[in-house]
Amino acid sequence: MKISKNITLILLLSTTPYIIQHATDQKETKWSDPEARITSVSLSGHTGVIGSVAISSDNTFIVTGSDDKTARIWDAHTGTLLYTLSGHTSGINSVAISSDNQFIVTGSDDETGRVWDAKTGTQLHTIYGHTSGITSVAIRPDNQFIVTGSYDKTALIWSANTDTLLYPLIGHTERINSVTVSPDNQFIVTGSDDKTARIWNAHTSVLLHTLFKHTDAINSVAISPDNQFIVTGSDDKTARIWNANTGELIRILKGHTDAINSVAISPDNQFIVTGSFFDNTARIWNANTGKLIRILKGCTYAISSVAISPNNQFIVTGSSDYGDHRARIWNAHTGALLHTLTGHTNLILSVAISSDNQFIVTTSSDRTTRIWRVQKE
Repeated sequence: MKISKNITLILLLSTTPYIIQHATDQKETKWSDPEARITSVSLSGHTGVIGSVAISSDNTFIVTGSDDKTARIWDAHTGTLLYTLSGHTSGINSVAISSDNQFIVTGSDDETGRVWDAKTGTQLHTIYGHTSGITSVAIRPDNQFIVTGSYDKTALIWSANTDTLLYPLIGHTERINSVTVSPDNQFIVTGSDDKTARIWNAHTSVLLHTLFKHTDAINSVAISPDNQFIVTGSDDKTARIWNANTGELIRILKGHTDAINSVAISPDNQFIVTGSFFDNTARIWNANTGKLIRILKGCTYAISSVAISPNNQFIVTGSSDYGDHRARIWNAHTGALLHTLTGHTNLILSVAISSDNQFIVTTSSDRTTRIWRVQKE
């Protein structure tokens, strides 16, 4: 996990799982209803900062990765700890779940990636090959290949069924911060501190395009669900939209006054959300024109992570301000603040939304994960 500008993480330990409730009544059980009652289950067990989270595509389990050198699998409905994935010798920076929910990949500062059976928690493979810590992991949607990005300036493509290294992606001149694979399995995008993003053929490892217009490090990359465009977020205070087929720069999204650390593209490909840790704002942009639609008013806190619901209806932002520690839910179309999720006692580092839009997951430097739901009537 990359947090620049010398931000110090203060850890507060919670030892007992508990449930808290918010809002006033239960007249409607939808996120879009500002009066809906929100419940939260706190998942305790990690002994370090929890910087990464993934939700299974069938919404039955959650995986968290922590500085305590472990990943953990939790029941998404009850919050029960199912398995602790032990074996790494340093902190875990990234976790991913295969689209068929059969295996999990973790990437660590110990320079290894590890593949785990999602049903039993058993370690299947250890991936050796990087010469520095792994910053980001991704699984090709067809579950055949794994991609890892590293501080060592390389990304590597691995067989998901063995520990075999298939291809190295060599070309970046600084650390790689983010890797992602296109939904159609055809290409990989990497973003780096060298101010470039690169598009690679996912089958041959051939470099297709270098995206070189940013003037500072690239922190986050995303690929549109229709595979047509790419969004990059940078320390140069801009996000940029690129043609995924040609590498051509299409739009520059200007407005943030400090580094952009998180980007997301709506499932319908119509809008983009960017979050900045240091200008304390999240912004919604038209994906076709690049025009700013709105700033999410009320964001007077550092934005660590953004996510868009699969139904395109709401946005979740996580706060990493020392005086806040809250996530917020916003109407994606009006920008109205719908709910403030209170309960964490330290910085929120990642947010995720289930594929059925029924629950939200947040992780924190308070060493807990929380599952949030609209209470049913």
